[in-house]
Amino acid sequence: MNRTIWQEGELDNPFVGLRPFESEDSYYYFGRDTQIKALLQRLNSTRFLAVVGSSGSGKSSLVRAGLIPNLEAGFLVQDCDNWLIATMKPGSTPLFNLAYTLLESMGADIALAEEFTREIKSIGVQAILSRLNSGLESGQTNWFLLIDQFEEIFRFGLNSKNSQIYQEAEDFVAILLRLAQQTEIPIYVCMTMRSDFLGDCDHFYQLPENMNRSQYLVPRLTREQRREAIAGPIHLAGGTITPRLLDRLLNESVDTRDDLPVLQHALMRTWDDWNNKSEGPIDVVHYENIKTVKHALSVHADEALQDLNKDQQQLAKRLFQCLTEVDAGNRRIRRPCRLSEIEQITGCSAKDVMRVINKFRVDNRNFLAVSSEQTDDDPLIDISHESLIRQWGTLTEWVDEEAESAKIYLRLAQTAELYYQKKSGAYRDAGLQLTLAWHQKNKPNEVWAKRYHKGFAEAEKFLIESKKIEDQEKHNKYKQQRRTLFLTRLIAATVFIFLIIAGLIAGYAVNLKNEAEEKTLEASYHLAKVFEEKALSELDLDNDDISEAEHYQRALLYTTAALNQPIAEDKRALAPETIGKLFNVNTRQNLFSSQRWFSPHTNLGADVRGVVFTPDGKTIVSGSKNNSVRVWDVASGRQIKYLTGHTDPVTSVAISPDGRTIASGSEDNTVRLWDMASGKELKQLVGHIASVNSVAFSPDGQTIVSGADDS
Repeated sequence: MNRTIWQEGELDNPFVGLRPFESEDSYYYFGRDTQIKALLQRLNSTRFLAVVGSSGSGKSSLVRAGLIPNLEAGFLVQDCDNWLIATMKPGSTPLFNLAYTLLESMGADIALAEEFTREIKSIGVQAILSRLNSGLESGQTNWFLLIDQFEEIFRFGLNSKNSQIYQEAEDFVAILLRLAQQTEIPIYVCMTMRSDFLGDCDHFYQLPENMNRSQYLVPRLTREQRREAIAGPIHLAGGTITPRLLDRLLNESVDTRDDLPVLQHALMRTWDDWNNKSEGPIDVVHYENIKTVKHALSVHADEALQDLNKDQQQLAKRLFQCLTEVDAGNRRIRRPCRLSEIEQITGCSAKDVMRVINKFRVDNRNFLAVSSEQTDDDPLIDISHESLIRQWGTLTEWVDEEAESAKIYLRLAQTAELYYQKKSGAYRDAGLQLTLAWHQKNKPNEVWAKRYHKGFAEAEKFLIESKKIEDQEKHNKYKQQRRTLFLTRLIAATVFIFLIIAGLIAGYAVNLKNEAEEKTLEASYHLAKVFEEKALSELDLDNDDISEAEHYQRALLYTTAALNQPIAEDKRALAPETIGKLFNVNTRQNLFSSQRWFSPHTNLGADVRGVVFTPDGKTIVSGSKNNSVRVWDVASGRQIKYLTGHTDPVTSVAISPDGRTIASGSEDNTVRLWDMASGKELKQLVGHIASVNSVAFSPDGQTIVSGADDS
């Protein structure tokens, strides 16, 4: 059928996306005729009907767009064919919602809902029957009450630790059963519920028994029914679909739970792409443009998110985390919230929150549902379908992050309870740091915390106390470490002092020994001189000839005795003249007349890179590759001082004109000044960025010049 036969321009989209079909959408509701007939047959024999199926099986649409339009069309004729339809969700106040829905369906003043709720709590079913009797024509109207998403009664009532809420949930279920059982007014009660909550029904008296008599388990569509659900709305709306795309859609496989809502959303997006861009039938190209049934939902939701600025995206994250939770069965489920609660949790104004919500509702983005129910200025916000939680990757991450955040808070709140009961200690170490980091990042408030545990103030106080305790322990540990370090240093200093004293004693002993050795050498020297004088006395100093052999022999013996005396190296046992006279060797008279010179020890362990004399010529200063500076005595050749401090080889040394200061340059990029007398480092000059190769003093000793590889 050609599009232009129906109307000019764009055609209305026959697909509803994630939201359920409503009664006004029934013309586009295809593929469920057999199931609608089965529901009508059950209602013909019972006034309580439980429509049960997995999430995404189409329970709500089956009742809203299938069963209800057929009831209103007169396909279930009892005593009358006039129907009053009322639909509701249990929510967190099921009795109030029931009262509000009943008044609204009758066209009564909804401002009386609070009063009507008190009547229901007081006298039960009779309050409802009285209200219906007074508002309806007797025997002329059937009342059909749909409780959609009945599983909410478990979420808000059964799982609540508040006894009043639990009691209200019990009263609500009991009233529903009695309404269906009474015969005064023709009331039909229908509930839709996810099949994974069936096990929870036995918490309510008589509910399992009534469900066993009237339960209808929604089956999956057959291939032919699925074909009708795809092609029927397209043809009715004035479009056509190619056989190849229809076959591909029939063969596509997704998560069984989300098959129908995801398919509806993909068809809605495919229709929009075809309706906006192309002529001819809806084909594979339009389907692939929206990323197919596998990714269409996630891509569409991400597009809405990208339309927001950075702050709004963060608000969207907090918003969706408010609207979802992970239940005790580890199921990701919806959690409808009032706008006022979202304001308090996010800390944003109602205007800002609604601006973000509307981004997920415009342009066929029916991801969120807004229902005023009791009040227009505080609507109930809900996710259109739980398939969004499973199919939108970003939301899945947010839900898991929120679940982890809830675990951390629950652990904190429960530990706080035990702590103030003296049954547990404070948080410590990694657990405390993890919780502090979580608290800093998420900044939880009391409204958010009430969703999981009521002890928020106590938990906050406990976290602060745990932080103070850990800080005090760290401070005490630091003080103990300082005390230990002080004692260690004191012991080390004491040992060092003892070592110095021991060194001084050892040095004193060495000095005494050296003095004794020097005195011994001095005495030997004088003895050698005595032998020398005796040798000379034996010689005829005026004549080279020896008149008597005995005198010469004695002179030789005295000379030998003098030479055998241990004396200092810088002294001679015999004068050269004496030896010359003894051996008559005039040409060698000065052989031993020059003094002996001494050089510093050459085994320094590293190359010498620089040497300089002091102005008086009595001292040598050297710099070597082993990072040290040494001071030597020229006369004795002994090392006087060993100066360390450089971290790389010493390349150059210089001495001030007054001989009091040493300057050294090094490959560690520094010039250091040393005190000649004490050997202490006076100053470190920095500024070069490469090796210092030379240093020199000015003539007045007030300025130092250095040269380095840093140009």
